[in-house]
Formats: sequence, structure tokens, C-alpha cells
Amino acid sequence: MKALKPVALGLLTSTLAYPAVTLADAHESAAPRGFVETFTCQFLEGKSMADLEKAIDKFNRWADENDGDDYGVYILQPDFTSAGIEFDYGWLGGASSAKSYGKLKDEWLKSGGDIAEDFDEVSDCSSHTAFTVINTKAPADWENWTSGPTRFSDCKMADGLRVEEATDILRKWGEYQTSQGHTGGHWMFFPHYGEDPKAEYDFKLVMTDASYTELGERVDRFWADGGANEKARKLAFGRMTCDTPRVYLTKRYRLSSQN
Repeated sequence: MKALKPVALGLLTSTLAYPAVTLADAHESAAPRGFVETFTCQFLEGKSMADLEKAIDKFNRWADENDGDDYGVYILQPDFTSAGIEFDYGWLGGASSAKSYGKLKDEWLKSGGDIAEDFDEVSDCSSHTAFTVINTKAPADWENWTSGPTRFSDCKMADGLRVEEATDILRKWGEYQTSQGHTGGHWMFFPHYGEDPKAEYDFKLVMTDASYTELGERVDRFWADGGANEKARKLAFGRMTCDTPRVYLTKRYRLSSQN
């Protein structure tokens, strides 16, 4: 892989929005924003996660030596997915801003060639996509989080719904989830570069959990008394819709200085 390495990160999505949105009004949201790149990759014959981790170790040493403190790395392995998900792992790399990401990529293009070859000897990556990210629910104790399930859903916003309004809906949903004991984080991923032009979603809703136990507790609670279901409907009915989440087992390999 020649690009800056390799992909990147709910139950609300079952009741959640409609057509296309641009980022023209995203500046109106006060939520923290970041920039994420994702790769989807397949292992070459005879290669495995052990080989990938060796390449990641080299990347981390390179990043440490090249002002890469703002770049975080997460590896996602498909767990609950449909037949259309045909990659072995995804790389999610995130920075606090597009400029910060761009600065590191410029350096990568100048001095990262040998490490890029190490990655190319491990896997073939068929997609490279970039997103602007809005955080709508901060995860608890994120610095100490190391692995867990992450859910991705494709969401559409209703005609006329602004990004700041969608952000507010999801922020309120996050506040409700926090009140119910959920410790994970929520993010909106707006596609910037590399997405399939036929893609019909406005943003991806990404949610983390501390463990599969926590994810299971949320499922049980959602169906136990209808409270979460009703809350989601009141917040989002007729305003946004999201498809069934895909779940990926996610492990952090590098913590950004900006988390």
C-alpha cells in the first residue's frame, strides 16, 4: 500500500433519516471534528494478523520519529456482516484535522516508502476513503480503551434537515445512552474523498462499545421496556433513517495525542 497507512470507527439506527447532504453547513455544529482515512484490505496468501502487526510496529516507530503524535490507528475485523463485506481487515487512521493528517501524509510520501513496501507484502488494499468526522458522544475512559465491537450504519437525512440539526439529534441520543450507562462513543462520518459515486448515504453512524457484554446489555435494554425504542423514534422519526449496523471487532494500535 502506497498511501498513508493503511482504515480507519446502534440500536438507534433501526428507527433512525433522508437525501443528499453536503458539508456546507457542517461549520454550524459545535461538536468536535476530525479527519479519518480508511482502507479495506485482504491478506496475501500465507499472511496473517501477526505479519500485519509487525508492519504496524514499524509504522508506529516511523510516526514517532516524524511528528505523528496526532495520528491514531485502529484495525477492524468483520464480525456481524453480510455477504457483500469481503475484506479481511480495515485500517482506520484518524487525526484531529485534515491539515494535521495532510502534514503527516506529506512526510509519509517523502520518507515512508520502505514501510509501505512492508505493508504491501502483507495485504492488498482495494479501497481508500476519507471522511470528516463529528463526535456526538464522547466515549468514557477512551485513553484506556484498547478493543471492542464497533458498529457502522449508513444514514440518510430528510430533505431540508441540516447537519447541525442531525448532529443535535444524535447528541441528544448520546446523552440518553449515557444516562442508561453506555460508555461507548458515537461519531458521524461524512464522506470526503474516494467514496463510490453511487453511494446513497449522507453519513455513517459509528458507535463503539467497551465489550460485547455492553453491546448485549444495550440490545436487551432496547427490547425490555421499549424506552430506548420510543426515545429513538421521538428524536429521529421522519428526520433520518439508518440501515442495519455492521459490527467489527476493533483494536487500537496507536493512540492519537488528541484521542
